[in-house]
Amino acid sequence: MKGNILVVDDNPDNLSALEQILTADGYKVRTATNGEIALKAAGARQPDLILLDIIMPGMDGFEVCRRLKGNPSTAGIPVLFISALSETGDKLMAFESGGVDYVMKPFAEQEVLARVRIHLGLAAMRRELLRANQELNREIKARKAAEEKYRIIFDQCAESIMIIDPESMGFVDFNTIAHSRLGYSRDEFVAMTLFNIIEGLLAEEMARHIGKILEMGYETFEGRDRTKSGEIRDVLVSARKLVLGGRPLVRCLATDITERKRMENALRDSEKKYRMLFEESKDAILVSDAAGVPLDINQAGVDLFCYTKEEYLALDPGKLYCHPEDGERIRQKLLSCGYADDYELAMKKKDGEKIFVHLSTSVLKDGEGNISACLRIARDMTGHKKLEEQLLQAQKMESIGLLAGGVAHDFNNILTAISGYGQILRENIASDDGLLRESVTQVLKASERAAELTRGLLAFSRKQMSNPQPVHIDPLVFNTGKLIQRMIGEDIEFCTAFSDKKLFVMADAGQIEQVLMNLAANARDAMPRGGRLSISTKQVMIKEESEALYGLSAPGKYALISVSDSGAGIDKMSMGRLFEPFYTTKEVGKGTGLGLSIAYGIIKQHNGAIMVCSDAGLGTTFNIYLPLIDRCVADEASEKLPAIAGGTETILVVEDEILVGEYLKRLLKNAGYRVMVAVDGEEAMTMFEEHDDISLVLSDVVMPKKNGVELLMEIKQRKPGIKVIFISGYSADFIQKMGIIGDGVDYIVKPFEKNQILMKIREVLNYK
Repeated sequence: MKGNILVVDDNPDNLSALEQILTADGYKVRTATNGEIALKAAGARQPDLILLDIIMPGMDGFEVCRRLKGNPSTAGIPVLFISALSETGDKLMAFESGGVDYVMKPFAEQEVLARVRIHLGLAAMRRELLRANQELNREIKARKAAEEKYRIIFDQCAESIMIIDPESMGFVDFNTIAHSRLGYSRDEFVAMTLFNIIEGLLAEEMARHIGKILEMGYETFEGRDRTKSGEIRDVLVSARKLVLGGRPLVRCLATDITERKRMENALRDSEKKYRMLFEESKDAILVSDAAGVPLDINQAGVDLFCYTKEEYLALDPGKLYCHPEDGERIRQKLLSCGYADDYELAMKKKDGEKIFVHLSTSVLKDGEGNISACLRIARDMTGHKKLEEQLLQAQKMESIGLLAGGVAHDFNNILTAISGYGQILRENIASDDGLLRESVTQVLKASERAAELTRGLLAFSRKQMSNPQPVHIDPLVFNTGKLIQRMIGEDIEFCTAFSDKKLFVMADAGQIEQVLMNLAANARDAMPRGGRLSISTKQVMIKEESEALYGLSAPGKYALISVSDSGAGIDKMSMGRLFEPFYTTKEVGKGTGLGLSIAYGIIKQHNGAIMVCSDAGLGTTFNIYLPLIDRCVADEASEKLPAIAGGTETILVVEDEILVGEYLKRLLKNAGYRVMVAVDGEEAMTMFEEHDDISLVLSDVVMPKKNGVELLMEIKQRKPGIKVIFISGYSADFIQKMGIIGDGVDYIVKPFEKNQILMKIREVLNYK
């Protein structure tokens, strides 16, 4: 296209004729039927030329032209009037309003095309002339600015600039810094040569430098100059050849590097110290740039993450984090705050092993405040984390144990009444009433199962009464293995492996057997299609400072009992809850969830530890650690229980649980004793003072108003020789804390057998 033309005319015939003429000659044409449309069209997309009618409705052509010229964005568009007005005044007004030419209607095609070509050409020439003038002005300004800038740089430059004549070695020009730095006045400077200020360079050496500059065009070298006062300064000289008026000169830019040289020496010493601290640090130190790209790692970091320094420098830093978003989150905080302290997070070694680290990070900045490096200091907290997890687990188990002890107390009171009344019923049922006798028998069996559950809770809480004796581990495992073989079935292969040393521990043999049976039962359930179960024993030495990793209280020699199966294994989610009471992965009705928690409590009560190693689908191994003793197992004859007998003495029963009190009252009366029952310590003390024939006090320990300990102290003040038996559903350690057990006081744990309490009463009354 030759150009863009806007045609403005309210006559459609004129518009059509002009559009056809111009389009046929290669122009791109737009049209407008009035002044308002024309102004909008010209403002939206500026044409190269406007053909404008004069007589139009609303706004005539003169006004349209004036508005175009009054708008800076359209003022440069040439306007060619085409009108039927022939008066000279109209033509003058057209030119006054800003038009460049005037064509009369009716118009000739060639005349219109000639005028259009002329004015488009003139417009193009004006634009080119304007552009050339603007370019020339810019160049003139740039040259002036460059000259001014050069003079400012030369005179105000912070470095010494000297123009030297290579023939005379005299100074042709110099800036203010050159003579002020060296302490010479301008007149003194002019009268001197280069050899007056250089230090340590012979004339031959300086001549070589000048010759190289003239030959190569430039050279940079370090030297030393001497001030007027005699001070020697280090300088870096950047010299370049100049030619002015055909005359070769040398421009020397001398930068004082005395301080830099001093700092370089100090920096070398500092870097040496830093490198020593960096490499000898016991914590891993990782250095990267602001984008996280690795720059350096110390030996501790190499040892911790198992990457060589070369491997680390080529490593994607995200691979060090178990969760890559941790690394990005820390990097973002570094960039925004300049530090990111005290993060505990999971990272991983080269082989994928998970480790826990305490991470402190900070940034290093250059002199301009830009981040030059990021420093990460990682301390291996894996061992500490394991100890922390063990502590939390121990605290959790201790809290659950306290709950278990309290629940057991209430259960024991209820079970004492159920079992006691059940035994009385069974003894008084006619021998020919089989149905009733069988029903009572089932009630007693159920109460015994409930008692076992309660004992299990106490075993878990590590507060049940135990009877530790010196035990030889291997025979105990061998004998228990016979029971285990019958329990697990023929489709499971059972084997044992014993230590080559005799392993003696102080333990309750029955409780250790219970632990092994529980573990064997779980192993059997984990191998429904058969498998292999093995139990082995050996002696191990737990080194000092390693005992906490095993959950043990002291280092030393331990017996290790390992129970391994080839079953389904334990998933990671279940591992953390394995020893919680009532937690089970078995189907409903196939487990109480107490087996492992009871085992945990028993082993802990024996000052030992139980640990598990397992993976889903790869089997499970339980390792039991029990402290060894040096003594052998003593052969002890079994004690014979005395025959059950009643009596006629007066017994004061103190029991806040009414069901238990009534049961004991009936039981003792049936045995021939005279019985009084009190529901708390205060009522018991009143009865004791009113009756001086009381031979024995059978008292609960924990009661309202006045507990058993307070009651014992008061009645012994009044009657020092009185016989006392304490009964309680609370755990043994709770009673010990109250100061009862261990002071020569007899104690029976609820629930108890009828004959057991009768035998204990007779035993205490007969003792003198």
